[in-house]
Amino acid sequence: MAPATWLYNAWPDNYLYIRTPAEIYHRPERYKDEAEFWEKFLQHAPLPWEGCPDIGHAYWKQKR
Repeated sequence: MAPATWLYNAWPDNYLYIRTPAEIYHRPERYKDEAEFWEKFLQHAPLPWEGCPDIGHAYWKQKR
């Protein structure tokens, strides 16, 4: 997670560096953190629909 966090902090508008932490947070079931990064991804990605199924699953797991 440390390299992904470093890249995100260095380039917070880069959609690839936003997507990586979202995918990493999914594995340990940290769905709130995952959803926060998917929200940022939707704002910055050239094809934001790529994050739509994943953000929905993250909210579903939180019962939101």
